[in-house]
Amino acid sequence: MTGLTAKENVLDPNRHIGVVSSAFPSRAFVNLGDETAKSGTSLYGHPLGTGQVGEFVLIDCDSVVVVGRVSAVRLIERDRLVVNPSLGDERLVDPIGEVDLLATLDRQSGRVYPGIATRPRLGAHVYSPAPDLMSALVADAAPGLADGSAKLSLGVVTSLQDASVAVMPERLFGRHCAIL
Repeated sequence: MTGLTAKENVLDPNRHIGVVSSAFPSRAFVNLGDETAKSGTSLYGHPLGTGQVGEFVLIDCDSVVVVGRVSAVRLIERDRLVVNPSLGDERLVDPIGEVDLLATLDRQSGRVYPGIATRPRLGAHVYSPAPDLMSALVADAAPGLADGSAKLSLGVVTSLQDASVAVMPERLFGRHCAIL
């Protein structure tokens, strides 16, 4: 896999943020837990995704890992007043994240495939990806991005400012292209 080494732990236990509570063909709902309701957390010198809207997540599906993106976060009705301390009592909340399922990472080959090869099961563990991992996954999803070839930096992955994205100019300009 581009940019990843064998020592890199794709599903780092320190990045665990929740479990799947509902699964659908292209979407999953994740119980995020109270600790993920807090933002501003960091791990290994990088911001730690906590299941906020727009963040990427990894879902453990045994032999594969499903890559998803959080599209909505909500509280169940009984927890609704807890987020405003002046209206409710002080207690833990259990936010639910809605995750759009985007791609599949094969753990054996390290390849990224578009679409979902295996649907998440109930109770599947959900992790926040490391920025280096997301950079490698984006590069791996763009075939032909070989080491040593000239790369055009496009910016960073939204919600992971430490994860840069680059592409070979031939892949970008070899077809119809507009830069706005």
